Amino acid sequence: MQVHPAKTEMWYIVEAEPGAKLVYGLNEKYDPAAIAAAIETGTLENHLNYVEVRAGEVYFIPSGLVHAICEGIVIAEIQQNSDVTYRLYDYMRRQPDGSLRELHVAQSLDTIRDFTPDGIDAIRYSRGKDGASCLANCDFFRVDKLDLTSPATVGGESFTHVLCVGGNGTVGGETAKKGDGFFIPAGLTDVSLTPEGDEPFSLIISR
Repeated sequence: MQVHPAKTEMWYIVEAEPGAKLVYGLNEKYDPAAIAAAIETGTLENHLNYVEVRAGEVYFIPSGLVHAICEGIVIAEIQQNSDVTYRLYDYMRRQPDGSLRELHVAQSLDTIRDFTPDGIDAIRYSRGKDGASCLANCDFFRVDKLDLTSPATVGGESFTHVLCVGGNGTVGGETAKKGDGFFIPAGLTDVSLTPEGDEPFSLIISR
């Protein structure tokens, strides 16, 4: 269970087993004393917002939102460039030597924030939402999902990452299937995206 002081990220659900869940914030207004007590007693699960997920859904995670990925989920994660992660809770699991993993409780309690859905969307689309393909457009990244049935191109002033999440095709002439990713350097334009077969060539484009 973690929270970031200065990292905004986004999860696109690529695959999810039936009933699979993730933790997306708290299920009540943030009370630092109550959360600290729950961590101490190993009962933090009672305060977490568990969300059942399905393939194709998007979860935007601003800095300060408690989050965790549970079993049975494959995600594509796009994130702000930051390595600072605070481990809030680890379900009281023991390491092979019997010790508990290190937690960053004090730092986490100072970092956690309350968010409303509208507040999250305000950050998610802080630079505008221009079209149905736009999954996020914030100060740290832009993400689009394309379901191509005809050729297109990508590239430009920023570096671009292309991830295939469904169908088959080619990216810049290279074969692409589900799970394949391609990094396009900044300044390289008109990289071809070409679908093959009857199924749409589904791509997550992040910049």
